[in-house]
Order: sequence, then structure tokens, then C-alpha cells
Amino acid sequence: MYVEEANTKKNLWICFLGAIAVITIPVLALSVPVRPVGEEIGVWFQRSGSIMTVLCLVLELKLFSIHGVLFPSGYVSVGFDEFKEKYLPFYKALSVSILILTAVGTIIWGYGDLMLTYNNAMHATSA
Repeated sequence: MYVEEANTKKNLWICFLGAIAVITIPVLALSVPVRPVGEEIGVWFQRSGSIMTVLCLVLELKLFSIHGVLFPSGYVSVGFDEFKEKYLPFYKALSVSILILTAVGTIIWGYGDLMLTYNNAMHATSA
């Protein structure tokens, strides 16, 4: 077992669970009936995008610490190649996923209220 394996595995799990939490944030904003009085659902959904984006940035910082372990700038100890081969695919998948979630969160943050307004208008005209 490589010396950094336990810490890297823990950090990858934190990032994975954080990505799951990011995905649930806009779903909860649309489905949970708790919101301030007079607040429209579109604005509430739009605000969930800001939370998504900020949480993704925090997860990206966590991934950056893993990057330093997987791509060291000096000598490595015995077992590093197996360690890198084992965890690099997870790191890459999480990096791409968090990048996409950051973009989605930013779009929701900017246009979330308009998305719901447009969607509701489309349903009203088709009925």
C-alpha cells in the first residue's frame, strides 16, 4: 500500500459524496415546499445554482490537493505506479463531473428563474 493511499481514497470519497450533494441541491429547491413567503419557485431554483457553484468550487479545491499526490514533482516511493493506476481514473471522472456541475450550477444561477418561467409558459400554451 502506497503511503498516501488512505488519504487519497478518503478525499476521493468526499468529492464523490459532495458531487452527489451538488446534484440534489436544485432537486430539493424544486421539491421542498420550504421557502420564504412571497418567494417565487423560479427565484428559489435560481438561488440553488449559486449554492451548487460554490460547493463545486470547494470540491475543486479538494481535487487540487489530490492532483498534487497523483502528479508529484519529485521522487516517489515504491508502489506509486500501482497507486496512480488505481486512483487516476476516479480522479479524472470526478474532475470532469465537477467541472460540468460547476457549469450547470452557473447556468442555473444566471437563468434558473427564466428556465422555469419558459417551461411553465410552454405548458400553459399547450394545454
